[in-house]
Amino acid sequence: MIAAAALTRLSLLSGKSKAGPWARREPVRYRVHLAISASELARYYRGAARQVLAVDVAGRRVSFPAALLRPHVGHGGLQGWFELETDDQHRLRNFRRLTDGR
Repeated sequence: MIAAAALTRLSLLSGKSKAGPWARREPVRYRVHLAISASELARYYRGAARQVLAVDVAGRRVSFPAALLRPHVGHGGLQGWFELETDDQHRLRNFRRLTDGR
């Protein structure tokens, strides 16, 4: 019983799964609140900023392409809650707006 518990602990620490590398893992979701003024967004349009760095509700830092924000930008800038979903290799799977922040 002690050996099994130790083995489980070691496999968790090493990142190895008993299901094998082919097993599909749950996506990683980051929820962030963004409040970006129109003047800050202008940096993106001028090419000075390509990435957005945010901290999610769990305190994790997440970086993503600023181009994802374009459909959500209004005259006053951008404000609201967003969800970024990645696979287990940290590749973007989905980006969506949750609320408009008002």
